[in-house]
Amino acid sequence: MLELYKLTRPTPEVQRHREQTIAELKRILTNRFGPQYVPALFGSSRYGVSDRQSDLDIVILDQDHPHGFTPTVYDRTLPALYKLSDLAQLLRKKRYGKVIVIPAKVPIIKARDPKTNLQIDININDRLGLFNTELLEHYCMFWPPLSNLIYVIKKWAKVRGLNEPAGLKKAGPTFSSYCLTLMIVGFLQSRGILPNLHEQRPTNQQDRPYFWIKINKNSRMKCWVDWNHLSPSAWTPANNPSLGRAFYAWLQLSRVVRS
Repeated sequence: MLELYKLTRPTPEVQRHREQTIAELKRILTNRFGPQYVPALFGSSRYGVSDRQSDLDIVILDQDHPHGFTPTVYDRTLPALYKLSDLAQLLRKKRYGKVIVIPAKVPIIKARDPKTNLQIDININDRLGLFNTELLEHYCMFWPPLSNLIYVIKKWAKVRGLNEPAGLKKAGPTFSSYCLTLMIVGFLQSRGILPNLHEQRPTNQQDRPYFWIKINKNSRMKCWVDWNHLSPSAWTPANNPSLGRAFYAWLQLSRVVRS
């Protein structure tokens, strides 16, 4: 498992291409929409689970609106960048390939960088994925094999049709990658390998970080995004298994659940 993980890690060249893709997108955004828009990576590429062929998940942070928009703000009144068709047209002019706007609760643009050939998925200022990524990055600091375990279990689940959130032809949807990752974190917490970072959070709501998440076209809900930034040095695990033993325990658990 460790060798598979090492063999599929992004090479220094791939990492440079990712940095170039972000830098070029930042230049395009600044020239057209202003310096307040900053692209940032989130998802598996941030916490060590992506491989060399993985798409890049990018959120364009609107620094003028770090909490998003309240329910009283309608989509039609949002700044120009939030109209994805305009950004998609700009990317086409910049020679980005296969530019497609995907309308959804959180709309995205899919495109391919003409210089690095990397596939990118872009959303505008939907920061929930970024907050989730930062949480998972922190969990990986407590038990270094975590990213490797997530990678292997995702591969294991994929070949069994258990990592298909959109569903397969003759079957309904199964787990998303993020759902699987949370299941793995919960599994390790139940065995004393990881702490629960949602314990001992601030009780004063004025001090709690939040973001307005989109429910539908013109409906939003305040989402608290705080968690305990516990230092790894302050955590003493009850168990510290090898990667192989942790994966074997996961397989044993999956047999119990499926039976």
